[in-house]
Amino acid sequence: YGDVPIDATVWPEESEYITYFTEDDIKFFMQLFAFPADRFARHQNNPFNMAMCCAFTAPENVQLHLLFYNGFLYSDPITQEERDFLQSEGMDVMRLDPDLMNPVLEDVFGITLDDINWDVQRMTYWEKTGCYYLVHSDCLMLMDFEIIRGYATKDGIIKIHYKGYFDTEYVITLQSLAQYRECGYHIISNLPLK
Repeated sequence: YGDVPIDATVWPEESEYITYFTEDDIKFFMQLFAFPADRFARHQNNPFNMAMCCAFTAPENVQLHLLFYNGFLYSDPITQEERDFLQSEGMDVMRLDPDLMNPVLEDVFGITLDDINWDVQRMTYWEKTGCYYLVHSDCLMLMDFEIIRGYATKDGIIKIHYKGYFDTEYVITLQSLAQYRECGYHIISNLPLK
């Protein structure tokens, strides 16, 4: 996907410009990124958590097939006509309506489908329905994670070093939108460590 691992061993020193996370900060961001208490409850997934399942250098490179994988944007059952179009007999199919996708993208990343890099996507668009489709064989891709450390800069950039699947470590970068709306954040990137 053109995403480059980053080196978190180069962690900036605390200064006038950089403030390290406190325990309360870590708890706050653990809640922001948490998956639902009932991980088997459909349509309740946290898109911030789902974004942790994707590696990307910029919001437009987020992989929509991973972000929307668990089907939390519920739609009516797939019709036989849709299955025939997708040649998906026996597979799980999710229909994703752009009118439901755009608010998630705007809320979590500050972008819309018009900004997406379609070269990294694995979905099918059908003009007849005006929807995107994801054909897959399994689901329930939620990120168990533990925040190791983090910091915030004076200009609102937040970096969070966390441990995810199989003890793989990542750094997710956010932009604080506190000046625009209360307690808001947009995700800028999520990259594995070297």
